[in-house]
Amino acid sequence: MKTIQGVDVWYEGQVIVADKLSVFISYDDLATTATFTYIIGVDTGNPIVVLKPLSNGTIVISGQQYIDWDNSNEQAYEIVATDLNLTIIN
Repeated sequence: MKTIQGVDVWYEGQVIVADKLSVFISYDDLATTATFTYIIGVDTGNPIVVLKPLSNGTIVISGQQYIDWDNSNEQAYEIVATDLNLTIIN
């Protein structure tokens, strides 16, 4: 999970500032395509349920973008953050 510059998210009738991004690889054919699943949310302060999800989705990379991906988690976060126009703080 990464801290991001806060973004306004409409959630259950109110605007909440989301400041966390979680990304995981939900599919990778190891040759041409990978799918990243992301969750944008807020820290709950609870060590058992760390993230309250406010928004989620998937991003698919293929072609040259897949070839350029170095298979690291760090670059997966960068790809998702760039695609969603988010700024990772740490």
